[in-house]
Amino acid sequence: MTRLAFVVLAALVAASCGESLQTSDAAAQVPADAGAAVDAATPPAPDSGALGEPDASDPQPGSDAAVEGADATTAALDAAVVPPDAAAPGPDAGSENGCAPQFAGCATYVDATAEAANRTVAFSSFQYSPKCLQVAAGQSVAFSGSFSFHPLKQACGPAPVITATSTGSSKSFVFTDPGEYGYFCSAHGTAAGTGMAGSILVQ
Repeated sequence: MTRLAFVVLAALVAASCGESLQTSDAAAQVPADAGAAVDAATPPAPDSGALGEPDASDPQPGSDAAVEGADATTAALDAAVVPPDAAAPGPDAGSENGCAPQFAGCATYVDATAEAANRTVAFSSFQYSPKCLQVAAGQSVAFSGSFSFHPLKQACGPAPVITATSTGSSKSFVFTDPGEYGYFCSAHGTAAGTGMAGSILVQ
């Protein structure tokens, strides 16, 4: 090999080695730069205190504050419950035999306790006459009218005496037990004593 050829070969080898070194340096810089980019893109880890840790100001389960709050809630619920004894009185309140005071508006009664007295309650034109009648225990009272048009029923009293009647034109009932017996027309009155209704007071 001539000296010139050797010099040229040496130059080529040196140039090739220089390019390899530059390529290695560039490749070595890539991971460092990539790591910096990853670090920049990764959000900081959340503070452990923000992951649902209880606030010191909140009442803890079993603490005095939590127990007092539960007691207050229970007391409020108890106050909202109406005891059975406080319920509104039923329609039978106000009289020992179930009839409301002054049933059918009867404040005074026609006295038919005498042996020869007429104890007939006539009904027509949506009313009874007399609608407030007083008799003695053991006496009978007759109802006279069209039961098909004005069906008769007992509303209240110490015993069931006036049976429901919806046919015929006359029927009598014997009142043995003292007390007030309310009655009404089931077509034109109510068991509360409104509308076509009346009362028999047995002494």
